[in-house]
Amino acid sequence: MIAILAALGASSVALAARASHHARSSRRCATRRAHVRAGRCGHAARYRSTRRRHAGSPRRSRPVKAPDAHLPQAPADASAVSSAGGPETCTNTELVPTGSNIAEVRAATLCLINRERSRDGERPLVENQHLVASAQGHSEDMVSRDYFSHTTPSGEAFDTRILASGYVRSNQLYMLGENIDCATLTLATPAATVSAWMNSPEHRENILNGEYRETGVGVYAAAPAYFSGDQAGATYTQDFGVIG
Repeated sequence: MIAILAALGASSVALAARASHHARSSRRCATRRAHVRAGRCGHAARYRSTRRRHAGSPRRSRPVKAPDAHLPQAPADASAVSSAGGPETCTNTELVPTGSNIAEVRAATLCLINRERSRDGERPLVENQHLVASAQGHSEDMVSRDYFSHTTPSGEAFDTRILASGYVRSNQLYMLGENIDCATLTLATPAATVSAWMNSPEHRENILNGEYRETGVGVYAAAPAYFSGDQAGATYTQDFGVIG
């Protein structure tokens, strides 16, 4: 488990903090309760397979919603790489997610991710709506069922979720990955989230992995209740994929 705790001097009553751990551990992030702080959770996971087993895999226990009005399209300038090959300035990176700005938060998160990839010499990730649906559904599910993990309380692993979205067709080669994060207050912004991921080796590895070509970012404007208490926050999921 990796734990990162940070106090941001917001007030004497509510300070923001973050805790983080990766998917090889099944434990939830440790959150010591204190009335003056909340926290951040983070996860990284990777999954590689040579072939999808079956289009109607029996492991599919919960359908993933198809993209709809609840999943707004990212603006055309979401990529962090300009036509000249240099990093663009990402906008809206300090937004705290609310019910009305999720599109901007998602676009800012993807922009920051692609800016990091550009700095590392990797091509930008392209948004894929199957991955967006999988990521958004998982962020919402973690809040609604009050947990924080790549695996749902019913035992559905992250790769099963992504495959259920229709991202991979039968007999295709693929590679999948996922980062998740939750935070409260000012640590719930895209800038704070991507910074936390980049400072965690497992999350950073997913972000800078040159094999990935597509991604989907899902953001829900709340953190799981067991973790956030009564404070405002957000839950992020980023799914990564490549079809071989």
